Amino acid sequence: MKKVLALSLFAMATFVSQGWATCEKGKNGTTGCCRWNNDPTNCWGIGGEYDDSKTEKDCTDKYGEVVSSCDAAVKKVIGCCNWNTEGEKCWTIYEGKDRDGKDGADQAASCGGGTNRYWAGIACPDPDVGGCPTSTPTWDGKNPANGFCCWVGNSYNDYKGACEPIVTSGELTLAYCLEKSGEQVTSCGYCDINGTPVLKLPASQALIVSPYGRSLHISSAREAMVSLYDMSGARVYNGRVRAGNSVFSLEKVASGSYYAVVQSGSEYKKVAVVLK
Repeated sequence: MKKVLALSLFAMATFVSQGWATCEKGKNGTTGCCRWNNDPTNCWGIGGEYDDSKTEKDCTDKYGEVVSSCDAAVKKVIGCCNWNTEGEKCWTIYEGKDRDGKDGADQAASCGGGTNRYWAGIACPDPDVGGCPTSTPTWDGKNPANGFCCWVGNSYNDYKGACEPIVTSGELTLAYCLEKSGEQVTSCGYCDINGTPVLKLPASQALIVSPYGRSLHISSAREAMVSLYDMSGARVYNGRVRAGNSVFSLEKVASGSYYAVVQSGSEYKKVAVVLK
């Protein structure tokens, strides 16, 4: 009896193993196939007694592709993308629409810009773990040769700064960056796109005033009074800032040439201001 039981268990184990090893529609209740990473050898049944995915939604929720059979024509690879939100993980972009309805060509165009990295025409290695190619990317927005162009967030741009890779050809060249009041930086970590004043108050100075766009960046050890005068000496605008780093907006002031006087205790600064 023991021998018979052992044989039965072995046969059952073999049966279950075969049920998991491939997608056989119509067997054990399997109604369809779920394929991962465009790989016919990584393809399993849907809806069957031994299938992990009981519905097509189960398959797509796990980033699988519902196919008529494991050997169905594979999708054409467009490229491999390391999205800037994905850390060091890379994912293959295929022709056609993905599970979220996003077109592959549109995704490739989007990946080939900004602070992403993109390898055109190749699939990503180790797709199950998000592996990245070791070859040079077609587009490297994380480590561009000319660095990044930084526009600091301030009142002039509603505190919506930006940091983008500088390209050798196209719109955002170094010349364009500098012409548009951008700053070349080696990393977007050095770009304050959120609008916190970039000036830091040295211990040796109690008051620093720097015009920037249509604002004044002020670092003050104490509360400060700000007055803006036109070239005739008439005061046209005034206000107050707290101690620390502040941005004093001049958005409401008409374009023209002015000078600002900032008083903080015994400290006094006078700076020229040109509003465009």
